Amino acid sequence: MTFGHGNVPTPPVAPTHEELLLARAAVTGELPLATEPIPQVRKRGILRKLWNKIDEPRIHRVMWLIRYAIITAAGLLVIFMTPRAISQELGTWGTAVLALTLTAGGVIGALFVLRHKWFWERIAIWLAGAGVAIYFVNTVSLHFSSEGNRLFQACFLAWALISLIDRHIEIVRYEVEPGY
Repeated sequence: MTFGHGNVPTPPVAPTHEELLLARAAVTGELPLATEPIPQVRKRGILRKLWNKIDEPRIHRVMWLIRYAIITAAGLLVIFMTPRAISQELGTWGTAVLALTLTAGGVIGALFVLRHKWFWERIAIWLAGAGVAIYFVNTVSLHFSSEGNRLFQACFLAWALISLIDRHIEIVRYEVEPGY
Protein backbone atom coordinates (compact mmCIF):
# COMPACT_ATOMS: atom_id res chain seq x y z
CA MET A 1 0.00 0.00 0.00
CA THR A 2 1.38 3.35 -0.95
CA PHE A 3 0.74 6.54 0.86
CA GLY A 4 -0.13 9.87 -0.71
CA HIS A 5 -0.24 13.15 1.16
CA GLY A 6 -0.04 12.54 4.83
CA ASN A 7 -1.30 9.15 5.95
CA VAL A 8 -4.07 8.84 3.34
CA PRO A 9 -3.61 5.72 1.21
CA THR A 10 -3.76 6.16 -2.56
CA PRO A 11 -6.52 4.06 -4.13
CA PRO A 12 -5.32 1.27 -6.41
CA VAL A 13 -5.45 2.04 -10.15
CA ALA A 14 -7.83 -0.14 -12.13
CA PRO A 15 -6.14 -2.27 -14.79
CA THR A 16 -6.63 -1.28 -18.40
CA HIS A 17 -8.49 -3.43 -20.87
CA GLU A 18 -5.23 -4.54 -22.49
CA GLU A 19 -3.79 -5.54 -19.11
CA LEU A 20 -6.88 -7.61 -18.40
CA LEU A 21 -6.58 -9.34 -21.79
CA LEU A 22 -2.92 -10.12 -21.17
CA ALA A 23 -3.67 -11.45 -17.68
CA ARG A 24 -6.40 -13.71 -19.08
CA ALA A 25 -4.01 -14.89 -21.79
CA ALA A 26 -1.41 -15.74 -19.14
CA VAL A 27 -3.96 -17.88 -17.27
CA THR A 28 -5.51 -19.64 -20.28
CA GLY A 29 -2.42 -19.80 -22.45
CA GLU A 30 -4.24 -18.30 -25.46
CA LEU A 31 -3.24 -15.15 -27.27
CA PRO A 32 -5.54 -12.21 -26.65
CA LEU A 33 -7.63 -11.46 -29.72
CA ALA A 34 -7.58 -7.68 -29.33
CA THR A 35 -3.78 -7.46 -29.59
CA GLU A 36 -3.39 -10.17 -32.21
CA PRO A 37 -3.14 -8.78 -35.75
CA ILE A 38 -5.82 -10.10 -38.06
CA PRO A 39 -4.50 -10.91 -41.52
CA GLN A 40 -6.64 -9.44 -44.30
CA VAL A 41 -5.89 -12.02 -46.95
CA ARG A 42 -8.83 -12.54 -49.26
CA LYS A 43 -8.96 -13.83 -52.77
CA ARG A 44 -10.56 -11.35 -55.09
CA GLY A 45 -13.00 -13.39 -57.08
CA ILE A 46 -15.14 -12.24 -59.95
CA LEU A 47 -18.14 -11.62 -57.68
CA ARG A 48 -16.06 -9.43 -55.35
CA LYS A 49 -14.78 -7.43 -58.33
CA LEU A 50 -18.31 -6.96 -59.65
CA TRP A 51 -19.54 -5.99 -56.19
CA ASN A 52 -16.81 -3.35 -55.89
CA LYS A 53 -17.80 -1.83 -59.23
CA ILE A 54 -21.23 -0.93 -57.83
CA ASP A 55 -21.41 2.62 -56.51
CA GLU A 56 -22.10 3.19 -52.83
CA PRO A 57 -24.41 2.46 -51.06
CA ARG A 58 -24.15 -0.91 -52.75
CA ILE A 59 -26.92 -2.83 -50.99
CA HIS A 60 -29.34 0.04 -51.59
CA ARG A 61 -28.57 0.00 -55.30
CA VAL A 62 -28.86 -3.78 -55.53
CA MET A 63 -32.29 -3.60 -53.88
CA TRP A 64 -33.35 -1.05 -56.50
CA LEU A 65 -31.96 -3.34 -59.21
CA ILE A 66 -34.29 -6.06 -57.90
CA ARG A 67 -37.23 -3.62 -57.91
CA TYR A 68 -36.51 -2.64 -61.52
CA ALA A 69 -36.28 -6.33 -62.47
CA ILE A 70 -39.72 -6.89 -60.94
CA ILE A 71 -41.12 -3.92 -62.88
CA THR A 72 -39.59 -5.35 -66.07
CA ALA A 73 -41.15 -8.74 -65.33
CA ALA A 74 -44.54 -7.10 -64.80
CA GLY A 75 -44.27 -5.31 -68.15
CA LEU A 76 -43.29 -8.52 -69.92
CA LEU A 77 -46.21 -10.33 -68.30
CA VAL A 78 -48.58 -7.66 -69.64
CA ILE A 79 -47.08 -8.17 -73.12
CA PHE A 80 -47.13 -11.96 -73.22
CA MET A 81 -49.90 -12.92 -70.78
CA THR A 82 -52.24 -9.94 -70.65
CA PRO A 83 -54.81 -10.18 -67.85
CA ARG A 84 -58.37 -9.98 -69.19
CA ALA A 85 -59.37 -7.30 -66.71
CA ILE A 86 -56.63 -5.00 -67.96
CA SER A 87 -57.24 -5.59 -71.67
CA GLN A 88 -61.01 -5.18 -71.30
CA GLU A 89 -60.69 -1.97 -69.30
CA LEU A 90 -57.78 -0.33 -71.14
CA GLY A 91 -58.22 -1.71 -74.64
CA THR A 92 -55.44 -2.65 -77.02
CA TRP A 93 -53.64 0.69 -77.05
CA GLY A 94 -53.91 1.24 -73.33
CA THR A 95 -52.54 -2.22 -72.67
CA ALA A 96 -49.67 -1.56 -75.08
CA VAL A 97 -48.85 1.73 -73.34
CA LEU A 98 -48.95 0.02 -69.94
CA ALA A 99 -46.65 -2.78 -71.13
CA LEU A 100 -44.25 -0.37 -72.84
CA THR A 101 -43.93 1.99 -69.88
CA LEU A 102 -43.39 -0.80 -67.37
CA THR A 103 -40.93 -2.74 -69.52
CA ALA A 104 -38.93 0.28 -70.71
CA GLY A 105 -38.83 1.82 -67.23
CA GLY A 106 -37.70 -1.44 -65.66
CA VAL A 107 -35.01 -2.16 -68.23
CA ILE A 108 -33.59 1.39 -68.25
CA GLY A 109 -33.63 1.52 -64.45
CA ALA A 110 -31.93 -1.86 -64.13
CA LEU A 111 -29.22 -0.82 -66.59
CA PHE A 112 -28.33 2.45 -64.87
CA VAL A 113 -29.11 2.05 -61.15
CA LEU A 114 -25.77 0.50 -60.19
CA ARG A 115 -23.75 3.49 -61.44
CA HIS A 116 -24.21 7.25 -61.04
CA LYS A 117 -26.35 7.72 -64.14
CA TRP A 118 -29.03 9.93 -62.64
CA PHE A 119 -30.38 11.22 -65.94
CA TRP A 120 -31.25 7.78 -67.26
CA GLU A 121 -32.59 6.51 -63.98
CA ARG A 122 -34.85 9.54 -63.74
CA ILE A 123 -36.30 8.63 -67.16
CA ALA A 124 -36.76 5.06 -65.93
CA ILE A 125 -38.62 6.27 -62.85
CA TRP A 126 -40.95 8.42 -64.93
CA LEU A 127 -41.71 5.53 -67.29
CA ALA A 128 -42.18 2.95 -64.53
CA GLY A 129 -44.20 5.45 -62.49
CA ALA A 130 -46.47 6.10 -65.45
CA GLY A 131 -47.05 2.37 -65.87
CA VAL A 132 -47.78 1.87 -62.17
CA ALA A 133 -50.10 4.90 -62.18
CA ILE A 134 -52.00 3.55 -65.20
CA TYR A 135 -52.44 0.21 -63.48
CA PHE A 136 -53.42 1.92 -60.21
CA VAL A 137 -56.15 3.97 -61.94
CA ASN A 138 -57.32 0.85 -63.76
CA THR A 139 -57.49 -1.11 -60.51
CA VAL A 140 -59.42 1.61 -58.65
CA SER A 141 -61.77 1.99 -61.62
CA LEU A 142 -62.44 -1.75 -61.64
CA HIS A 143 -63.05 -1.68 -57.90
CA PHE A 144 -65.90 0.79 -58.32
CA SER A 145 -67.29 -0.47 -61.62
CA SER A 146 -67.31 -4.23 -61.14
CA GLU A 147 -67.78 -6.89 -58.50
CA GLY A 148 -65.05 -7.70 -56.06
CA ASN A 149 -62.64 -5.87 -53.87
CA ARG A 150 -59.53 -4.53 -55.56
CA LEU A 151 -58.42 -2.17 -52.80
CA PHE A 152 -55.79 -4.65 -51.64
CA GLN A 153 -54.11 -4.45 -55.05
CA ALA A 154 -54.54 -0.67 -55.08
CA CYS A 155 -52.72 -0.38 -51.75
CA PHE A 156 -49.67 -2.22 -53.11
CA LEU A 157 -49.74 -0.17 -56.29
CA ALA A 158 -49.87 3.04 -54.22
CA TRP A 159 -46.90 1.77 -52.22
CA ALA A 160 -44.97 1.08 -55.44
CA LEU A 161 -45.81 4.53 -56.79
CA ILE A 162 -44.72 6.23 -53.56
CA SER A 163 -41.53 4.17 -53.60
CA LEU A 164 -40.73 5.42 -57.11
CA ILE A 165 -41.49 9.02 -56.09
CA ASP A 166 -39.18 8.61 -53.11
CA ARG A 167 -36.39 7.36 -55.38
CA HIS A 168 -36.92 10.32 -57.70
CA ILE A 169 -36.64 12.74 -54.79
CA GLU A 170 -33.47 10.98 -53.65
CA ILE A 171 -31.95 11.25 -57.12
CA VAL A 172 -32.80 14.93 -57.50
CA ARG A 173 -31.31 15.67 -54.09
CA TYR A 174 -27.96 14.01 -54.88
CA GLU A 175 -27.85 14.86 -58.56
CA VAL A 176 -26.24 18.26 -58.00
CA GLU A 177 -23.72 16.94 -55.47
CA PRO A 178 -20.13 17.67 -56.57
CA GLY A 179 -18.10 14.70 -57.63
CA TYR A 180 -20.98 12.76 -59.14
